[in-house]
Amino acid sequence: MNKIPFLKAFQICRNGDKIPFSVSLDSVSLDGYLCFESSHSDFLRLCAKLTGSVNLVCDISGDEYLENLDENLDFYLSNGAVSLSNETFEEVLECEGGIIDFEDILRSEIEIIICDYHIKE
Repeated sequence: MNKIPFLKAFQICRNGDKIPFSVSLDSVSLDGYLCFESSHSDFLRLCAKLTGSVNLVCDISGDEYLENLDENLDFYLSNGAVSLSNETFEEVLECEGGIIDFEDILRSEIEIIICDYHIKE
């Protein structure tokens, strides 16, 4: 399962169930689950682990190197655009078209890592 309608996932999670998922792209995997928290009643919470390896470029030397990934991800998903004027969140991902696309989420997380500043150790 790479995609699920937001409203369907929301209803399942609101009833107390968690929705597990697992998606891979190249040598990187994202495994976790979606759940509902009553304290953030308009959102779904994504809890996952990002593992694998990705090619990066050292910003000092320009050398390419392989970086191993082992990161916990924890953020919220919204059904489209969201106003955060009354809420404080570190990260909210807006699901376009009412669809949660796990492969797109993984691709975005990889892109964030690649675009960051890197020093080969």
